[in-house]
Amino acid sequence: MLNFLGCSVSLIALCAMTICAKAQNVETASQGANEPFDLGTLVLTTARRTTEDVADVPASVQVLGNETLQQTNVDDFNEAVQQLPNVNVALPRDPRSGEISIRGVSSLNIASTAPTVGVFQNGVLQNATGLRFNNTPDLVDLERVEVLYGPQGTAYGRGTIGGAVNFVTAKPIFEQETELTFSFSDLEDGRAEAVFNTPLSDNLAVRAVFYGDVEEGFVSTPFAPGGNLGTENTGTRISLRYQPNDRLTIDGSVQYDVSSYDAPLYATLGSIFAGNPVSLVNQVPGNEIERLNLFLEVSQEVDAGLITSTTGYLDSTLRGTEDFDFSQATNSLLGRDNSVKSFSQEIRFESRDYDVSVGTVSFNVGANYSNTASATLADFQVFGGIFGAPGRNQAIGDLDVANYGVFGDLRWRPVAPLEIALGGRFSQDIVRIVSGSNGVGGLVGFSSPAVARTATFSAFTPNISVLYDWTDAISTYATVSTGYKPGGFSARTTNGNSVFVAYEEEEAINYEIGLKSSFFDGNLSVNASVFLIEFDNIQVPIPFNPITLSGGGIDNAAEALSEGAELSFLATPLPGLTLGGAFGYTNARFLNYNAPTGPLSGQSLPNAPEITYSLSADYELPRNWGPATPFVRGEVNHTSSFIDSVGSNLDVGDFTLVNLRAGLRAENFDVSLFVENLFDERYVLERFGLLGVPGEPRKFGIVGSFRF
Repeated sequence: MLNFLGCSVSLIALCAMTICAKAQNVETASQGANEPFDLGTLVLTTARRTTEDVADVPASVQVLGNETLQQTNVDDFNEAVQQLPNVNVALPRDPRSGEISIRGVSSLNIASTAPTVGVFQNGVLQNATGLRFNNTPDLVDLERVEVLYGPQGTAYGRGTIGGAVNFVTAKPIFEQETELTFSFSDLEDGRAEAVFNTPLSDNLAVRAVFYGDVEEGFVSTPFAPGGNLGTENTGTRISLRYQPNDRLTIDGSVQYDVSSYDAPLYATLGSIFAGNPVSLVNQVPGNEIERLNLFLEVSQEVDAGLITSTTGYLDSTLRGTEDFDFSQATNSLLGRDNSVKSFSQEIRFESRDYDVSVGTVSFNVGANYSNTASATLADFQVFGGIFGAPGRNQAIGDLDVANYGVFGDLRWRPVAPLEIALGGRFSQDIVRIVSGSNGVGGLVGFSSPAVARTATFSAFTPNISVLYDWTDAISTYATVSTGYKPGGFSARTTNGNSVFVAYEEEEAINYEIGLKSSFFDGNLSVNASVFLIEFDNIQVPIPFNPITLSGGGIDNAAEALSEGAELSFLATPLPGLTLGGAFGYTNARFLNYNAPTGPLSGQSLPNAPEITYSLSADYELPRNWGPATPFVRGEVNHTSSFIDSVGSNLDVGDFTLVNLRAGLRAENFDVSLFVENLFDERYVLERFGLLGVPGEPRKFGIVGSFRF
């Protein structure tokens, strides 16, 4: 690790000297201190499956562009959510179990037949069965991250009942471009990225991305081999763009990445709040997540509009083992082998605007098909201790889901300032589940023969919205949107006997009004929204009781509700000074639910912090240093307390993180020093009795990016 850091320092210094020497006569791309800075209004998004300005979308959408991600030194979604109102990730430091929540709505720590918050890459669903190890990819060479709030049943289909996150990768350009990025910290974290873009001909370009990072970890393991608990990630993505003419574009990419990590991450609460997290449980090395991602998109312009075909394939595998009794002894081991193979195909047509007798109309229609096969092997071995007599139980769970859908929306502008949009999607899911277990020794009572079940679920998810532009800079909207998550089957144990029980599909309807505005020639933008989401038959895990040998599986709560608001702003009150902020309030709770473990009506939903906010100030100093402009930046991010599981009476506590950055920005390079968690806030991200998953302590580091 020290060799890596030393090489990084040397290479950063060499790159900086080389670029400075070449750039003495090059005008910096940063705004001068005496020049006005226009924030601009054009921020692209595909929230409605068409590429448009986010200001024209009648819904709450947050977009993090590549520049924002670089300025805040964000390289994974777990860090990005700190800038987003009403978004949270439970267990962010565990690559197996990142649980995304939007407006207090998440999968509630279950994997069923679809996710609750859909995670997409270039519009292709990544977490099709809800398994969470595909939820939070690394943010490498992205054009932007789109976060869509509330049900997205019309635009994105099944599995987006709480919202959607779409990672849009950078596409090849027809220019020579090389970018190298390095970072490291006093926690012995290191990261390196390399981007190479080159045109191969007048109509063919290639872009190659390579990256790797190491986190040595900060949770010590005195009773287990291997030192601190850490992770390693490596990956590459090769992309091609072919444009034989100005009407046809073909984009394709191959991405492969591997993540290795130690488990578990639990430390004692006392050691966490003392500032020296210690895990007293046995560490089991050799955990790994491996992914292959293929993508192909063909866009053909015709006189009537644009035809787009999107094809995706994902092959991902998780292999891991952890000591499951939360003690120093190796009394029990839980091995998991999860694999997901998913193919999807979508074709859609976006029309041009047509003049009609009153105003103009346009429409967007499409159809999709996907097939996802997931296989799970859980190998639970007991060697004694608190779990009783030695034994072993091997359980399988195979899931196949075929999804068909047709969708469309019609947008009518009877007069220039007014847009009325009406859309919908019909979805059908054919779900087949095979589940069973084989117990021996002390776990023989948990045996159950393999059982296969098949069911078909379908839903129509409409959407209606009204957008009115009061001026060129101020618009308001009202939206009613719906979402759907198919049902399935799960194993439930009663007095040691396992049975296969069906659970129903989940539905949601979202009512939302909002404001989008820009003032002072684009130097102040303010967006706001209020919402109310009603859930019916929300899918909920049933806790397992080891004393009565009962529980497990998935239940349907009768009703749940989420209500709240979002507010964000971006301003440049002075030349060189940019201020930003986002505030979120959510009240998400069960309305009517008599759970198998007791009544839960009125209790908060898990992973649903009531208050989230972020504030930032970025100031570029008046004096240029040769080709570079000095800057300082500060950030404050807050998350209020929340519970992490259904029926829990333990909360994780609130926390506020303060980050500082300072450095130089230029056309060809950026170099900055940073300190994250300035005041060394000691906090947990999940609680399990007297154990918890600790948040990252104060960290100092340096990051440099160099462009040739």
